[in-house]
Amino acid sequence: MPPSFQQVTVGCAILGVVIAVWRKLPLEGIVAKLLAASALPTGILLLGCAFHTDWISKLSDLGIYLLAAGVALLYVSLKELWK
Repeated sequence: MPPSFQQVTVGCAILGVVIAVWRKLPLEGIVAKLLAASALPTGILLLGCAFHTDWISKLSDLGIYLLAAGVALLYVSLKELWK
């Protein structure tokens, strides 16, 4: 049985934290990696929705993951703007 979307998202988040800790980043860096990695599956899904518009109707159960992806995008965008 393939992993669920939630399992993939949590797995990516854990991978992001492991990479951040391995690179000895400060807490801000760990949180940034956590948010960015957990948003990867949602980003891929949203790209797929651009080509398969019928998938959009199936996104109603993924509110918290869309929120995490939005927060990650805002964080990265604002951080780059304020450099």
